Amino acid sequence: MLLSPMELEEKIYQIIGRTLPKEIDPFWMDLFSGTLPIDGLRHWAKQMYFITEDFGRFTSAIHANCPVFEVRHVLAETIYEEHGRMLAEKDHPELFRKFTRAIGVSDAELAAARPLPETEALLDWLMDLCLHRNYVEALAGFGVGVEGQANKGIPLFVHVFREKMKLSEDAIEFWTTHAEDDIEHGRRSLEIVLQYANTPSLQAGVLEAVRKSMERLMLFHHGIGRWYGAGEERVAAIA
Repeated sequence: MLLSPMELEEKIYQIIGRTLPKEIDPFWMDLFSGTLPIDGLRHWAKQMYFITEDFGRFTSAIHANCPVFEVRHVLAETIYEEHGRMLAEKDHPELFRKFTRAIGVSDAELAAARPLPETEALLDWLMDLCLHRNYVEALAGFGVGVEGQANKGIPLFVHVFREKMKLSEDAIEFWTTHAEDDIEHGRRSLEIVLQYANTPSLQAGVLEAVRKSMERLMLFHHGIGRWYGAGEERVAAIA
């Protein structure tokens, strides 16, 4: 049965709501409250960088698979923003590296980091989704399910980094930029999904993509806390 856009949106957010944890992991509670030790913050940032570094590639893959010019135009704008609107040292991976330098992680240390199994599982899923699935399903899983949820924690990060850690506005530019961009990107993705998911099979694919993306995103979050304190050698051994 074909769902109306309103019904589809409701089902999308039902899946998201069911997948979100009922209780916040202690690691993330400490992160949100600003009480996480600096080595924990560095551990978290290294894993977050893998997602940041591949964000533009995910969007580019969806763009390449999309036959609708109007949607490609929206995706091209997102890619342009990910590349810092072509301004020197404003691309989003560079903004994130500026943040990691401010918390004591050198570029060399960041480059030497290895993804945790849960991080790798999320990256592999998103690349497969964006490369090989219908662009509407990919936008649902990636744009609505992952990027659309990311914006919820960013105001908390900005508050902690600015008010509690006293990092400079320059150091937290990645986060203040995304406080606006991720909301807009998530909104754009949802609008496209609701407009172009116009068959029962495509709507079913959309819901499945959101479910799988949310499951892997939650495992990614849990994995960061689970492996905290394991030591660089142990993380490297299982990566």
